[in-house]
Amino acid sequence: MTVEAQHTHKDAWPMEVGKPTAEPAKLWRQPLPEMAGRPGRRVCCRSLALLGRSWLKAAPGWEHALPANDPFILAPNHGSRLEALLLPALLALHRQGRQVHFLADWNYFLWPLLGSLMRMNDPVIITRKPARPRFLNVFKPRFQSAETSYQQARRRLLAGQSLGIFPEGTVNRRTQCLLPGRTGVARLSLETGAAVIPAGIQWAGRPSLGLNLDAVVVRMGRPLWPDTAHLGTQVPAPAVRQWHETIMRAIADLSGKSWPPPNPENNYATAHSSPAN
Repeated sequence: MTVEAQHTHKDAWPMEVGKPTAEPAKLWRQPLPEMAGRPGRRVCCRSLALLGRSWLKAAPGWEHALPANDPFILAPNHGSRLEALLLPALLALHRQGRQVHFLADWNYFLWPLLGSLMRMNDPVIITRKPARPRFLNVFKPRFQSAETSYQQARRRLLAGQSLGIFPEGTVNRRTQCLLPGRTGVARLSLETGAAVIPAGIQWAGRPSLGLNLDAVVVRMGRPLWPDTAHLGTQVPAPAVRQWHETIMRAIADLSGKSWPPPNPENNYATAHSSPAN
């Protein structure tokens, strides 16, 4: 199938390369059987998809993220906070309501409306970072779980759910290169056997303050399958680093950025670090 061809996949809406995802009426009528009995979630998903319609231009590769390939880890680069809100909704609509559950920083949920919208994705909430401003840390226990974010992510993958994780670990406004990234995606993949779908987000303009309404193209690569020699075991650090490098180089190819960066700002995450931002 050529880049110019129209992409129509089973259980997906028509996507024409370089054009908005679909006409508003089609988006609003798109069946969401996986959200049956959840009218609020359906309305939220369709509303965010309409908002993101002019933001996201279709590109090849979205067929890799259909439910037939569950469970997987979607691993895109991270250029704007807007991605954490609109990408999950567009994926859910593309998958007839079956969601890809993203890992999200608990700071987002301190904003009532934004937090409510993001909760619709049933995310894995990460509480590693302090609140901004710090006096809001008093609310942190409300978002903490008996399980670490890594344990929650691992459990969900083993239960058949797909996850979305930004391996850079934070918003990266650099236009030329990716951040070194955290190795949580690689470790989760090796321990559970879940494939990694690398994704590249390319902006038409330069993200400002982490929020940009300029159009983007999201390209998804073919699933990367891990070595199954370490399933259910403590994966050796060299194996994690090697798989992490493979994943990051695939994201770099899809996003049009370089990796590794010339002057890394942070080291690889440790074996026990949180898998995303």
